[in-house]
Amino acid sequence: MHHLVPVWNIRKRAPEIAVFALAVALALLGVPLFVGGVWLMILTGVLFYMLAGAGLCLTAYFLFQRSIIAIWVYLLTFAGTVYRIVTEAGDRADQIVWLVAATFILLLLLLTLPMLLGAERRKTRGAPKLVLFIGGTLALWNDVLPNETGPAFASCLLGLCLT
Repeated sequence: MHHLVPVWNIRKRAPEIAVFALAVALALLGVPLFVGGVWLMILTGVLFYMLAGAGLCLTAYFLFQRSIIAIWVYLLTFAGTVYRIVTEAGDRADQIVWLVAATFILLLLLLTLPMLLGAERRKTRGAPKLVLFIGGTLALWNDVLPNETGPAFASCLLGLCLT
């Protein structure tokens, strides 16, 4: 008679819905940041916004895949954001807004950790990908890429290679 979804089913799926919603939000933030960053890079040579947008898009992608690599990609993006804030001279209020937003996203991602770890346990191929991702990122960061773009660009390249 009733065609509504039982409440217990919604409660059981709430973590999945939350991770999906966070992935959508990160994609909605990352795509315009990446596209605008590409335009800004063409005009001025500033890479940060393009790399930050790519990091958010890759984080969203790995969240959609329920992969723990999402946390690592975002940690690299977060580190790049902190590096930019520390090294760039300019309006401190603007930089504090970036830091607060990046930290808020990090906290939301850390809340997804139990679900992502559970998903990784169900997958047998997750650990080798993570080892490849971290090792490849460190190798690219140290040997190939210049210091300014190393962490974020390496995470983008390796994230694309692992998919």
